[in-house]
Amino acid sequence: MRARSGQLLAVLTALAAILRFSTLHLQSFWFDEAVTVQLVRGSFGHMLSSIGGSESTPPLYYAIAWVWSRVFGHGEVGLRSLSALAGTLFVPVAYAAGKELASRRVAVVIAALAAFNPLLIWYSQEARSYSLLTLFAGLSFWLFARLLREQNDRTLVLWTVASALAIATHYFAAFVVAPEAAWLLLRARDRRRPALAVVALFAVGGALLPLLLRQRRLDLTAFITESSVVKRVVQVAKQFVVGYSSPAQTVVVVLGACLIAVALGLVFARLVERERRAAKIAALVGLAAVGIPVVLAIFGADYLDTRNVLGAWLPLMLVPAIGLGGRRAGRTGAVTLAGLCALGLFVSITVWANPAYQRENDRALAHALGSPTLPRAIVLTPSSSRVPLGLYTRPFQLRPIPVREVDLVALPVRSSVFSGAKPPPRFRNHPPFTPGLNLDEQRFPRAYTLIRFRSSTPVLLKPDFLLSLRLDPRPAVVLYQR
Repeated sequence: MRARSGQLLAVLTALAAILRFSTLHLQSFWFDEAVTVQLVRGSFGHMLSSIGGSESTPPLYYAIAWVWSRVFGHGEVGLRSLSALAGTLFVPVAYAAGKELASRRVAVVIAALAAFNPLLIWYSQEARSYSLLTLFAGLSFWLFARLLREQNDRTLVLWTVASALAIATHYFAAFVVAPEAAWLLLRARDRRRPALAVVALFAVGGALLPLLLRQRRLDLTAFITESSVVKRVVQVAKQFVVGYSSPAQTVVVVLGACLIAVALGLVFARLVERERRAAKIAALVGLAAVGIPVVLAIFGADYLDTRNVLGAWLPLMLVPAIGLGGRRAGRTGAVTLAGLCALGLFVSITVWANPAYQRENDRALAHALGSPTLPRAIVLTPSSSRVPLGLYTRPFQLRPIPVREVDLVALPVRSSVFSGAKPPPRFRNHPPFTPGLNLDEQRFPRAYTLIRFRSSTPVLLKPDFLLSLRLDPRPAVVLYQR
């Protein structure tokens, strides 16, 4: 079994790498990634000093990404490859945690779920901290499981380092580490060593506290509270299994729920004592890692969002994995595992094939706009696309200038972040809106709408007037280029 499970792990890790690295170039940077690019392009000192005014996470990911970009570049493939590597390494970490906590069979199951999970694949292809959060939180949980079996100083030091790295990557990692630390303190015969580890983690948290307080004042996460806490809790459960949006969404969600229900049924009906204990440990850590943010949200500190609690993916998904890989799971476990992996692969492939379920394509819009041959004004909807669009075209300015070209552009409409996109507004044969400017060009692909006007002489148009011409009611911005 040892040799076979090792071979299966190698195959699953290779498949995970293919799924994560092969399509890094497919999508253009979106807003959050564009902020990352802006941070890592400058000097290391400028990057560190800017995090407090532009981000809501700790600095470790950006420090690593800064070094990484000096080797692999600032493009989509180069910068995202850091997340892809972290996502690939997470597969053997998940295997190690499953083996330590339950068995080799369970280890293979959780490694397979990690390799094909659409949410993990999505964040393995994003130049943000979430894939690194998942990796470090997974390392923390694996070493925690080792400490439950046998406490020794070396493993405790490694757990402390992994937990500190997780917290320095994302504040919400503390909600994974906290139940682990409490468990170790309560279980230890000699509590002095675990207490020293916890003190070290408090020191890390204390060092990050001034940055956290500064970032909290920026209120960069206000969009999270646009939906209810209950709805977001349901979204976390759904997205942990089948990711964000995809074609045939209702069918995908129903199938995913049914397969997880079968796995949980096996947990309740067929586990032996060791497996039952392992499932209980994983469930308690995972539920605490999500439950604490839920309680905080109820009392006003509301930052509950699926990507923020990604550190809880491993302990929570280990519960159904233990059911599927249990000693008495039989053919039901194997068929259900195959179904979950196939469903994850279907979601990822259909997202890659359908731009409506991808990030906004600012790269295609920049290509359509082209380099400015005349002084021009761009009326861009939504306004948030100004940052990623700026990565693919010449610099903008907000101060009005006389222009000979006006471009009305709009990107697809989404009901929420990463939801399926509806086509951008279509206004064919748009009439001239001011004397001297004539309709020159119209483009209506799936990724954007572009309506271009040109004039033989420069015209000074006020931003308020141009904003009144935006193609839909979403917030827009006027950008000028010489």
